[in-house]
Amino acid sequence: MQVKNEIREAILNFTRGKKFTPCSKEELVAHFTKFYGKEDVESTVTSMLENYDLIMTSRKNIQNAQSSGIFKGEVTGVNDDYVYVKVDGMDDDFRVSRKSFE
Repeated sequence: MQVKNEIREAILNFTRGKKFTPCSKEELVAHFTKFYGKEDVESTVTSMLENYDLIMTSRKNIQNAQSSGIFKGEVTGVNDDYVYVKVDGMDDDFRVSRKSFE
């Protein structure tokens, strides 16, 4: 488990970098199999896609979700007009119009 956490952090750091260019899943896996076992890298990338740490573009390229402006969070409040979302690592909640969900 510790190795997969290490791989996850390495991938996040790599895909957040200014020099990173979105690439295929195969290319990303190949890059990290220089340092880690292929099965561990493949399963980590798959898990990161399922958990929205990474996203797959319409051109089948992978990129970092947060660098793309996509954040995951926990709903902390709801009213008739807004949904409030707490994003890990950010101090303030986001207020999202409920119309965005229609």
